[in-house]
Amino acid sequence: MSVDQQYMNVDQQLTQTLIRERPTIMAYAQSIVTDWDLAEDVYQNAAIVALRKSDQLKSQDGILWWILKIARYEALKAVEARSKRKPIFGSEMIDVLDSEWKDYLASDRSSLVSQALEHCIKKLSARNQELVRLRYSEGLSGESLANALGKSLNTCYVALSRVHKQLRTCIQTRLARTSR
Repeated sequence: MSVDQQYMNVDQQLTQTLIRERPTIMAYAQSIVTDWDLAEDVYQNAAIVALRKSDQLKSQDGILWWILKIARYEALKAVEARSKRKPIFGSEMIDVLDSEWKDYLASDRSSLVSQALEHCIKKLSARNQELVRLRYSEGLSGESLANALGKSLNTCYVALSRVHKQLRTCIQTRLARTSR
């Protein structure tokens, strides 16, 4: 296997992990920023950073944990930028959260979330599935997405926000059914 093939496989795995584990990454970010809309921004920024830095990822093992570390940094940066003060949680508390997340990721619950996401994406309209694919599989920025779809940047952000809310509601409903 050539080095190019190895990196291509890591890039593909990274993209698949970003899509499959979106609810996990969002929940992790939300546990730090305590705001779903801000967590959405954190997820998008973390996805972009992860895709840009994919050459730093040496193996496919631990991709999700690597993404969560990026999300942690992006979340702290977002909280500081939004509030112009230190984050709600100190680094020790976030370390405790990290420990809890490691346990969570080792549990069956994370695979249930992934399965729920797959189910919910399939329930989206073809147009919204394409929007998700372009944004997260192709890694298009908001501006590139707007250009590709021939829509305004604001229209694309509103559409993505609505899709994320649909997915969140669908996933929460599906998980509530499985926990009964």
